[in-house]
Amino acid sequence: LALISAVKAAGIEIAEHRNVAELVAVDGRAAGAVAWNSETKEFEAFLAENTVFATGGPGGLYASSVYPAGHWGGIGLALKIGAMAQNLPESQFGLASTRFRWNVSGTYMQVLPRFVSTAADGVSDPREFLLDHYRDSNAMNSMIFLKGYQWPFDVRKVPDGSSVIDLLVHEETVGKGRRVFLDFRSNTAGLDFARLSDEARVYLEKSGACFGTPTERLEKMNPGAIELYADHRIDIRRDMLEIAVCAQHNNGGLAGNIWYESVNVPHLFPIGEVNGSHGVTRPGGSALNAGQVGGFRAAEFIAARYRESTLDFAKAEAEAETLRADLVRRLSGKRDWQSDRRELQERMTASAGHLRSKDTLDEAADAARNLLDAMYSEGYPAADADHAVTNFHLAFASWVYLEAISFQAASGAGSRGSAAVLDAAGLVVPENPAFRAKVLETAAGPQGLTVRWTPCRPLPETDGWFETVWADYRNGTVYGK
Repeated sequence: LALISAVKAAGIEIAEHRNVAELVAVDGRAAGAVAWNSETKEFEAFLAENTVFATGGPGGLYASSVYPAGHWGGIGLALKIGAMAQNLPESQFGLASTRFRWNVSGTYMQVLPRFVSTAADGVSDPREFLLDHYRDSNAMNSMIFLKGYQWPFDVRKVPDGSSVIDLLVHEETVGKGRRVFLDFRSNTAGLDFARLSDEARVYLEKSGACFGTPTERLEKMNPGAIELYADHRIDIRRDMLEIAVCAQHNNGGLAGNIWYESVNVPHLFPIGEVNGSHGVTRPGGSALNAGQVGGFRAAEFIAARYRESTLDFAKAEAEAETLRADLVRRLSGKRDWQSDRRELQERMTASAGHLRSKDTLDEAADAARNLLDAMYSEGYPAADADHAVTNFHLAFASWVYLEAISFQAASGAGSRGSAAVLDAAGLVVPENPAFRAKVLETAAGPQGLTVRWTPCRPLPETDGWFETVWADYRNGTVYGK
């Protein structure tokens, strides 16, 4: 609300109730967007000298997702105009609640809830399925504790680390078609605080939480964690909390330079999660750099270098009209947007989630391309326009992501970050460290998709002499020639 207030105070117009359907590009540069106006039921063109692209991560790509409901992302819009992407296969997955989308990390795990699997009805045949793997309840609870701050699925923590829990939850939900819940109401039989790992025992002792039930421990250590769910009409004191392994972040994204301008589409500035600068394991601070720092640097560069209008507005208007006409054509069909959305999301969760089978990735990418082509050729009813335009860019993104993931797996990069690549026998393919020195670049063009490895840029060498740096800033050469 504070941000919106600041924007309004600056006299900046906010166009509500619009859903961007296409980005406009002319002469190899960004020129604005075409959006669907859900109030007037018409497409509108927003032409601009510069386009700051802050659409967040690809929240609509996965069936199991912890992105906020209603957040779909928009990277497919930029990919379609040929913007270079980097490291698209690198994402982050972890345990999250599904009714209210929230990561169950931190104290949610450190209070040692029970992991309960039920039949598909969510009631019958309840089982503490982790005991089938660990046998010893205290060894199991020690691993559950570690999930608190080892929250994302991490291939380095398989087969003997805390990420085994993610695999076991996935097997119950996806492999067996069951449902998994956290139960904070009672302890696992045999819980003995003295027999926990030293790390878990000492932490709970220092927190004064070696007592009671998981709910009572949570009330002691972090009562706000209970209140958060209560604010969303979920009482974890009374009811079990349904969870799944969910997509949380995309560490890859669009490729930008040091001023967060697209490396190959001038005047397009991807900032925030859509900027692919988060690395394989999303180190601390990377999100702040991409979002807050990226926003400042993009604005600074635009103010210094792109103040004057260079856009050929006549060309941009003609291109926007061409895009609008094609969108109208695509809204004269009969396809079911819900069925298509479900298909692409389920394919991404099955093939491009934390487990990726080398043998099925090409097939998944082909299926994604076929769905995209069918959407474009057959179209949707005009009454479904708002959902349809979202489907178009999600489907394009899904195809590009799957092609990039398939290429990475076929290259032999192996398992890394939050994704395990599986061979034909279902075994985890180990990481090939040689690929740490490379970046995976992906770009769509008139001739199709280009996916390639390129060497990481070396860290720049500079003497950082104050007088020189200050002079470069004062005269503007810091922004390039």
